[in-house]
Amino acid sequence: MHVTTRMAAIRAKAQETIARLDRAFGEIDRNCKEIAANSRKLARNAGQIGEIMTRIEAGLVRYDAELTSIDGKARDIGNKSRDLAGIMDDYLTGRTGQRRPRVA
Repeated sequence: MHVTTRMAAIRAKAQETIARLDRAFGEIDRNCKEIAANSRKLARNAGQIGEIMTRIEAGLVRYDAELTSIDGKARDIGNKSRDLAGIMDDYLTGRTGQRRPRVA
């Protein structure tokens, strides 16, 4: 084999290798662009999830406050109902003057 023939074969192989590398780098570039787009989309979605969680948390805080208020009112009604039942018992048994005033 002559040097020129060997050099031509090496040039052909080098061109094939360069073409394959160009295709591979093109694919890498496309994949990087896709990853970047997906990362931006993920960041947007995470932000939206954060906003939703904030609204849910605020709703739960309001709900907790309402439940606390309802619980307090229910306990107050229960206490007043017990007091009323005691007064009615005293009235029905004739012990109305023996009842001590309730201290708050």
